[in-house]
Amino acid sequence: MCLLIPLRISPSNVSDVVLARVSQHTYGIECLTRFVANNPEHRGRKPITDAAGDLMLAKMFSPILYKNTRVSETHEYRQHYCKMKDDPTELNSVKIQIRCYRGQDPNPRWTDVDPEQYSVLCTVHADTAKIAQTLPYKFGANGAYYCLDIDVVLSFGLTELKAEITWDEDGIEKRGPAKLIY
Repeated sequence: MCLLIPLRISPSNVSDVVLARVSQHTYGIECLTRFVANNPEHRGRKPITDAAGDLMLAKMFSPILYKNTRVSETHEYRQHYCKMKDDPTELNSVKIQIRCYRGQDPNPRWTDVDPEQYSVLCTVHADTAKIAQTLPYKFGANGAYYCLDIDVVLSFGLTELKAEITWDEDGIEKRGPAKLIY
């Protein structure tokens, strides 16, 4: 599990058991986003080609939990992602860095803009070898590729942030085994 991330305690029940807190920072991951030529934000960035052959931009920050969100220990915050590779064995395990944005922008979008405000809290690792072996191939502009659909899930206990990677296997949600690397 990740180290405790400071959260503001809701002033309404300070003397009672804390049921909800407010996030002081925005938490998410760095990922790729589709390049859109007429988007002014995208024009100054150099696109790369993904496994499907699509033009993408790196360094996109994808928030999972925004600053000032009321959090409770029973709620999960999740975002869906697709890991694409030319070789399915490269999807036998998944490693995702959970990042924290400590700046003032209410909607941070790029990790290379104001980079000192981003830090890596931990890396979540999941063994996805069983599902990777069953992935059907898809065809894109660069030929065959494989796509592993995952969710990155954050939850907050009384004293800690918990991060997990989930995926569907035969219609059943699987979690981990996940290992956090600090």
